[in-house]
Amino acid sequence: ALDPTDAMLVEEEVTSQADKKRSRQHAKSVSWLRKTEYISTEYNRFQTSNETPETKLGFNVKKMFQEKDIYKDRQSQIDAIERSFEAAKKPVLRHHTKPGVTAKEVLPLFPDFDMWKFPYAHVVFDTDPALPGRSEKEQLEEMSQATIRGMEDDEKEQFVGFFVPAEETKQKRRVGGDLAELGDNDEYLMAREYNWSVKNKLTKGYEENYFFLVREGEGVFYNELETRVRLNKRRAKKGASAGLSILTVNYRDINEDEVKAQHDRLSQLDPPVLEEDDDEPGDFAIAEKQKAALADVFGSSDEDDDDEGDDKNQKEKSSDSESLSD
Repeated sequence: ALDPTDAMLVEEEVTSQADKKRSRQHAKSVSWLRKTEYISTEYNRFQTSNETPETKLGFNVKKMFQEKDIYKDRQSQIDAIERSFEAAKKPVLRHHTKPGVTAKEVLPLFPDFDMWKFPYAHVVFDTDPALPGRSEKEQLEEMSQATIRGMEDDEKEQFVGFFVPAEETKQKRRVGGDLAELGDNDEYLMAREYNWSVKNKLTKGYEENYFFLVREGEGVFYNELETRVRLNKRRAKKGASAGLSILTVNYRDINEDEVKAQHDRLSQLDPPVLEEDDDEPGDFAIAEKQKAALADVFGSSDEDDDDEGDDKNQKEKSSDSESLSD
């Protein structure tokens, strides 16, 4: 017979109903919950395989980087850049992943030097904003001339108004074309109200997006969409009057601030100007080539000509002073 003190050790533990329910919950296996893994040699020794996700990732990353892709010094970076220009000259006749797809035409790709100075936004509607009850031709005509504008209601709540051209405005565009003249006044009627959310290049996590334009005989040009606007339909408030809002658009010439903003935006396409270094004289030559290429595209600057003239006059003055001293 067991001693009464030892008998207490072999008695079954009495658990309450709540403890049993909690144990069943903890015993369940869920796909989204992963058990803790310890990264150590001692722990992995008892596993069937030591291929943890960390070791696989490190091996794959190392395998991706070949010796020619590792830039150990500045010259290797320059060589890699030069190789990219040579690779761009090779014809691409087949798709890199689809063997049955072949190229019918190869066009050069450049930044849109003509339109880069204008900022573009990508506007995403939750549903088709075209007004119902119209033919497809009428809908396309209204959508091609429609505009959006930030507004504020009587309760100081901000929203976006979606405006379509009035009948008189559409008639003017049919006769005079898409371009309006300075001083013209066009009327637009508000058709819908939207709540909005805006993200731009300064927003954290914003992904850069671009659009492409094909110009016959010139090539393909790309431009950036620096702002993305999402519009969701705004619910009509109870008791709010359904009045007709009219937007009058007046056309004017751009002011100095807008000209400066366009110039600053266009300067994003300028190549970086390298500083002259005595140890590496090739940098200055590269900068001069970039400057000459830029002059071919945008034309030469009068300020550069003035600077060259000032340098020439300065050199002439220096030579005159030397002759006098002699």
